[in-house]
Amino acid sequence: MSSHKKILVVSGDYDLLHQARQSLTDLGFSFQGAFSHRDALYAIRNHEYDAIVVHALVADPKSGEYTANYLRDAYQRMPMIIYVPENVTVNGYGESADQVISNLDEGTIRHAVLQVLHYHTAPIMLQTIQLKGRDDSEYWDVDEVQTFLALTRSLTEVLDLHEVLSRVVIAARQLTDAEEGMILLPDGDSPELYLRARVGMDNAVARNFRVKTSDTLAGQVFRTGQPVLIGQRGPLKVKTQYFVNALLYVPILLQGQTLGVLGVNNRTKHDVFNGHHETLLLNLAAYAAIAIENARIHEQSMRRARELRALVDASEAINATLSVDHTLSATCEQLARVLGLSQAEILEYDRIHACLRTRARFSRAIWRPGHEPRLSLAECPTLTHVLREGQPQLVHVDRSPPGADRDYCAQSAARAMVAVPIMGDEHLFGILLAFYKQNPRKMPATEQFMTAQYLGMEALLELLDKERTFTPSVQRIVDEINTLCESDWCEAGLLTNDSSEFVLHFRSGNATWLEGSAADVSIAEYGDLRDALETQNIVNQHVEGEMLTPGVHYLLQMTNARSMLALPLNYRGQTQGAVLCLDMENSRSFAMREVDLGRAVVGQAATALENAELHSDLGSSLEKLQAAQELLIQQARLSAMGELAAAVAHQVNNPLTTIVLDTELMMLQEPPDTERYQALLAIVRSGKRAASVMRRLLSAVRPQADETPPVPIQTITTIEDTIALVKSHIERDGIRILTQMPEEPIPPVMAVPGELEDVWLNLLLNAHDALVGYPKPVIRVTAEYDPDDRMVRVAIADNGPGIAEDIQRHIFDAFFTTKPVGVGTGLGLHICRQFVQRAGGQITVQSVPGKGARFAVDLPVSER
Repeated sequence: MSSHKKILVVSGDYDLLHQARQSLTDLGFSFQGAFSHRDALYAIRNHEYDAIVVHALVADPKSGEYTANYLRDAYQRMPMIIYVPENVTVNGYGESADQVISNLDEGTIRHAVLQVLHYHTAPIMLQTIQLKGRDDSEYWDVDEVQTFLALTRSLTEVLDLHEVLSRVVIAARQLTDAEEGMILLPDGDSPELYLRARVGMDNAVARNFRVKTSDTLAGQVFRTGQPVLIGQRGPLKVKTQYFVNALLYVPILLQGQTLGVLGVNNRTKHDVFNGHHETLLLNLAAYAAIAIENARIHEQSMRRARELRALVDASEAINATLSVDHTLSATCEQLARVLGLSQAEILEYDRIHACLRTRARFSRAIWRPGHEPRLSLAECPTLTHVLREGQPQLVHVDRSPPGADRDYCAQSAARAMVAVPIMGDEHLFGILLAFYKQNPRKMPATEQFMTAQYLGMEALLELLDKERTFTPSVQRIVDEINTLCESDWCEAGLLTNDSSEFVLHFRSGNATWLEGSAADVSIAEYGDLRDALETQNIVNQHVEGEMLTPGVHYLLQMTNARSMLALPLNYRGQTQGAVLCLDMENSRSFAMREVDLGRAVVGQAATALENAELHSDLGSSLEKLQAAQELLIQQARLSAMGELAAAVAHQVNNPLTTIVLDTELMMLQEPPDTERYQALLAIVRSGKRAASVMRRLLSAVRPQADETPPVPIQTITTIEDTIALVKSHIERDGIRILTQMPEEPIPPVMAVPGELEDVWLNLLLNAHDALVGYPKPVIRVTAEYDPDDRMVRVAIADNGPGIAEDIQRHIFDAFFTTKPVGVGTGLGLHICRQFVQRAGGQITVQSVPGKGARFAVDLPVSER
């Protein structure tokens, strides 16, 4: 019976190979590892083996066929042991395997191998092979060679950096029989080495494991490129509060450059490492260096491909429409997505007033413990009221009492916010803030806020459970909160244990301000910000930076951010503003790769915004052109009306003159105290009034300012005369007229005689027409004198159906009417406005549909 047997171990990790060696270390067996389906086929086709040990889950990645099944079908005579881990169910192996094992203890593996090889006893024999090491006296065990070669082949198939590092560090520990293995790599220009792969180390130790390159053993290896081997000398300090009994660190070198450090430690064992172990690790590190570089190149290639795809997607999203609103919003959202930002903002630069104003914001912000924004409830009257009453409260920038909560709302560029209490077990433990960029016309129902309260609690609990990570489920909850509250963005946080402070945990939402934000951010005192904007320089700073400038520190405080990358937004030949890339969690400088990506996105945004604004300007120009064309048409119609009015006046004035003159001749023949004389007098008055109306009609459609100069007129007299003229006509339809006039005489106003009467007459008749058939109709006429402004203020109001908002915008336009064809000309209110403006005053309308209308006329008093 031959004592030299070769065993092929097929497994995706090293545990099975390592345990097989440990179980049969006293036998003259050699082991070769195959770490993939491809490795196994290559090995079995090019070498002869006495048995195969296969991990049940190894499979062909292309076909999905299990390797064990394939080998059984292709090599039926070869003894096979299949390892099926506990709690794993794989069907069909019982028939194809000579042995099936479910654990890796030495007795089970040893028994299975000896059984399939029909061994009952085995001689002790150690196979060795001499290879080049530190000197010619060093030998590598055959098992070490097989493991080493299998690992090198497996590394050529792996392009994932994390997987490469994991395989190398596991192999390092197994080759040296160490307790711990690690790979330390630098992070950019940082003077520290970070743990990138480890085996055998506690999670708590590994979580923040990093060492300096200046005064540590690992740092010495990284700086000098020479290995360090220290045997048992008692506890050795690796880093603060981390000691080992023995260690071996070797450099990972590629073309003379140190990429990192590969190391093994014994913390509790007192075994020491030797030169043989050092040779093994040096050779392993040499192959690892090539694999690491290949993985890095692949990673860079994949990252650049992803970045290119992201830039293409961002460009498509930003340029999707010519809407300024969409372009601003898409720019912030795409910038946050491409760079993985907490928040992105676009700020407009106002050179004249030396200020910045928010144009757009996209936020998915979470703050780390200890760095959250805080509000002292003692300085927040509205939040204190929420705490006391347990009911939602509105904070309005213009109307709420002064306090830190109102200031915070204004600082956030919002006009209003609603504070919603978050209750748990009948106790208030948090607050949800819903923000509105414009004053909400109508607040959502209380039930919606109550639902939002429970969602806010759910979002906070999930954030705390997920170590403050904005997961898709959290984002869905927050989006639903904004939908329920009809808010632009929302924030939520918890109260401190003593309920003295509100601690913010997250912010989410987006908004755009086409007409600027609620408040400007003055930068008049910060020359560093103004210089950066004028010179179009990039700002890349963070709160812990040594070169933090005052202006940047001010913006970081305003935005509650830890790091900021400010990119100039340039188009139309100058800096229009800046785009802020904000990191709320980490204090860091943005990498050049991130800066380049940000500049690419902002460059696309600048072009898109310029196009969108040009399109908007073109639309505005077209609207102005259409308005000018309509004005020309109106003027032409007025001119035609003027000519028609002149013809009509000529035709009417002639018979009027005859009527008035003949009537006056008849009056000379009648005694003044007779009824006939009074009737003739009424005819004369009516004729003269008709002639006056014709003159004013001519002056309205073809105004000649020099013909009839304004004179001082008593406003109250004109109002009373007009009411006396139409009162019976109005009251005949059941409409009451209520008047409120000043008791003391008021100063006169300058107006053309007869024009103010026409204004009051037109307004009263319009109110009458609106109230006909309306329940309990009332017309109220008020007049008062404002001595401070030296204005006479007249108002004519009704309680009728009111005027729609879209009609109010055109109600004073010429030829605009809502009356049927043939009933109204659309000139009444237009002429009223002309008469009022000629008197130096103004006329306005206020109306809410269903609640009546109110016309206000303000006239300056005469200075004569």
